[in-house]
Amino acid sequence: LVRQDGATRAGQLPQSVFNAYSKAFNKATGHTGTLFEGRYKIIAVTRDPYLHHLCRYIHTNPVRHGLATHAHLWPYSNFQEWLKLRDGTLVDHNFVQDHFGTPERYRLYLDAYLTGQNQPPRGLGDYLTGL
Repeated sequence: LVRQDGATRAGQLPQSVFNAYSKAFNKATGHTGTLFEGRYKIIAVTRDPYLHHLCRYIHTNPVRHGLATHAHLWPYSNFQEWLKLRDGTLVDHNFVQDHFGTPERYRLYLDAYLTGQNQPPRGLGDYLTGL
């Protein structure tokens, strides 16, 4: 998950998602207790190259793992909103424009990554600041 700075504390979204998922899973399977070990990490992304890679990594996950043939066909992400193929509130279109120019350029950026043409910069760890 990538979240822009805002009034909501950083851990609130993952906490809500994981709690809701755990409750639904436990109810459906009769399981009790926690589903995840350890705590999730929150990191501040301080450099644009790493932010760009995180966005494309998240959007290409379903394709790389064989769950969809293209990122826009995976209904459980906001990628369709990034491309303006679906209305929604999970994307700031100014962010897309500021960082990638147009939705089409972002789509081409993802396609290049999936075909091995545009790989992440070396030393991505240098872009992280732990919180």
